[in-house]
Amino acid sequence: MSFNDVYQLRLSSWARLLEMVKNTPPYRGTTNKYPLGDRKYSSRYLLFKGDHAEVHYGAYGKSHLCNLWEDDTVEFIRERHYGQGINQLISAFLYPLFTADNCKQGGHSNPTVIYNLDKSNKDNHPVFQGLRVHTKTMELHPSVSYKRFYKVVDRVKSKEIRAKWEEKLKPVYAFFMAGDPVEIYEDARNLKYSQETPDNMDPYEAFLLVGSSRRVFRVRDDKWVRGPNLTTQRKESYDATKKHLFNWLYVCNEAFEEREAEIGKAVPAGNWGVRVEVIKN
Repeated sequence: MSFNDVYQLRLSSWARLLEMVKNTPPYRGTTNKYPLGDRKYSSRYLLFKGDHAEVHYGAYGKSHLCNLWEDDTVEFIRERHYGQGINQLISAFLYPLFTADNCKQGGHSNPTVIYNLDKSNKDNHPVFQGLRVHTKTMELHPSVSYKRFYKVVDRVKSKEIRAKWEEKLKPVYAFFMAGDPVEIYEDARNLKYSQETPDNMDPYEAFLLVGSSRRVFRVRDDKWVRGPNLTTQRKESYDATKKHLFNWLYVCNEAFEEREAEIGKAVPAGNWGVRVEVIKN
């Protein structure tokens, strides 16, 4: 799904959008509904409103994605659930602006972000309902203000957790390293998901549950599991599972501190999620 027909429109400029409206007939029976790209794709279209144009996409165009304004700004209307198709569509008509899911590992998804492909530093804004930015400069519109926070592991809390669990894992390490790999793998697969936190579980079961649910290790070639082979890479399997276990423990014990990111600057890479606070102006 490349949207090459939309990419060729280059609608990030209001002047370019007016040119398209002038030279493109609206859909039959309407006066302001224009195709977004090839007119055979009726599920995506523009509604021209004079000082702005609405961008719609989805079955019967029921999803109002964003508005393109005459001051060369784009305003995001969709509240959530941006996905690959929507991001590709927005990126096509706003080029060189680009939106993408900013997902991280560890079970935490950061918001979709928008950035300028012409800038190598990848400065960005989180996408939220009401975000309005200039399509050339990425500057925020005066009507918009927000704060973005990201989490980092609290060193004091994480040190306490690791010290406690290093002792618990000593017998786990001995059994895991000496056990039959097929039996260990089957034991892990047979464990059922538990609502309990690792601190309230048997350490060995907690360890195997992480290995199974995260698909950390394998005993045979498996296209779904890219982790180390339990038979030939036992120590690597243990270390990888231990890392995931500690991550789980950090989440359960809220072993994080929150830091505020500079507006418009990329958030440091991490696994722990981002929180956006929209300020009403």
